Amino acid sequence: MEYEHRAEERYMRTRHVARLQFRANGPVSEGEWTVPDTALARYTEWTGLYGSDLDVVICLIEETDGRERVRKTWKRGREVKGWSDPFDKVLPTEESRVDRGTGKA
Repeated sequence: MEYEHRAEERYMRTRHVARLQFRANGPVSEGEWTVPDTALARYTEWTGLYGSDLDVVICLIEETDGRERVRKTWKRGREVKGWSDPFDKVLPTEESRVDRGTGKA
């Protein structure tokens, strides 16, 4: 007897999320899109509006199959990468701060 072997097809949906918190353990404002450019635009908008507040944390997240991958994080007035805890105690140096008017460090 012959069996037909088929690979189980599994649809993996990717969400692109922009997440905003005004303080540690505070409420979260979040948007979700299927198009990554839309989430990036919201992340950029929020950093412009709220990024100068040193308590604000803004994350750009890619979620596939229930697993989150943080693509960008803005905290304490600058963009950082690879932080597992967005509210850790690392403070930026003066030269690492971005001037909100020019976008330059």
